[in-house]
Amino acid sequence: MPDPRLHHGSDHPVAATDPAARYAELLLTKVSLHTDSARAQQDFVQRTVAQLAAAAVVADDWARSGLMPLCGHGDGPPLRAHHAIPTCARGALDALRQITGVDVLPGVDGATLLSERAAYHGWPRRGQTSVNGHCHLLPSADGWVALNLARDEDIEMLPALFAPVADVREREQLVSGESAVVRSCVARMHTQHLLQRGRLFGLALGAPPTAAFLHTAGWQQQLCIGAHRPRRADERPKVLDLSALWAGPLCTHLLAAAGAAVCKVESATRPDASRSGLPAFYTLLNAGKSKRVLDFRSADGIKVLREMIAGVDIVIEGARPRALHALGIDAASCVEQQPGLLWLRITGHGSTDDRADWVAFGDDAAIAGGAAIPAKDGPLFCGDALADPLTGLHAAVAAWHYWQDGHAALIDVSLAGVTGWCVQFARDLPYLDVPASAVCAPKRR
Repeated sequence: MPDPRLHHGSDHPVAATDPAARYAELLLTKVSLHTDSARAQQDFVQRTVAQLAAAAVVADDWARSGLMPLCGHGDGPPLRAHHAIPTCARGALDALRQITGVDVLPGVDGATLLSERAAYHGWPRRGQTSVNGHCHLLPSADGWVALNLARDEDIEMLPALFAPVADVREREQLVSGESAVVRSCVARMHTQHLLQRGRLFGLALGAPPTAAFLHTAGWQQQLCIGAHRPRRADERPKVLDLSALWAGPLCTHLLAAAGAAVCKVESATRPDASRSGLPAFYTLLNAGKSKRVLDFRSADGIKVLREMIAGVDIVIEGARPRALHALGIDAASCVEQQPGLLWLRITGHGSTDDRADWVAFGDDAAIAGGAAIPAKDGPLFCGDALADPLTGLHAAVAAWHYWQDGHAALIDVSLAGVTGWCVQFARDLPYLDVPASAVCAPKRR
């Protein structure tokens, strides 16, 4: 039985100063039926002290995370945001350790996973350009837009994206991705129009969210359920990893570290792009997994994939639904027909309505979830593709929880939704600055 007091990989003790403990205190106060004025005054003072102590923990999590060196302008000081995302990441990894009973990634603080890829690359902060250089925060006619040009084909779509405002000469310049012309075109379009057109052409765009989105943001959505299958006490899950890039592979990396048997499947024609981007980071996330390469253009490849799905407990994937439909595979049908199967889909913005087909990557999804850092000249990126590792952590917790309880379900965990959920946590805490001397550089494992 795991010890609920443990916070592996962290120097923080579990005490009333921890934000989670503060929440428990507030919850107990809420259910109390009677109190007198003197007690109320005493409780107010105690809560104020607890809030300040919790705010200090949040600030310390920022300093330790390695995230701050990735936040702010390149020629300015490192910054921290008003949200408590590093604390959420620390708590998510601790939650996984508690439900698995395993010291997952010994000595690692969950918050340091947020900056791990940048540490491998040696990327610096770049303000309104993502640390990997692909995503750009640009002023539109009525707000701000994060335009992510992560793939070669994204550049090719720019003339079509800006057709309503670009003249012939500008369209010729857009073919080469001329940054000044891109900025000029964005400035002449309204945010919603730009988002609609971009998503129509399969581009990844995000905009700072409305208050309504943050109020309703949830980090998981159950799409369908199937038959329950009891688990043995000594059982460990068998996991099929159909994901790529960062969020899904991190999720299955954590599951493997907790004792799951994970098989990573890649397409023979479209392998995981992380292989070529940074082989060392790809190896880190996928070490300890068995691997298969299948040709999804062939009937044999699809047959093998179906057989593999039938033999596992958990499927993790990040493809848009139409990609699997093209292979004749329907996740909901698999869940309904296979008792105890958990199918976890990682999406950019969710699986409902037209959102299911919106393309997203970690940087634009983080902006859509509200994780930007406010500055005088407009919002700045917070870390490196922040929504990716944050979602990977939460997806691992969800996957193990559903599997452990024997639930058969299709659930969606969205990059923007996870970010929005975490942005809302502890928003009422006082904001404390972090001394520059306390800021840690991104760490490598």
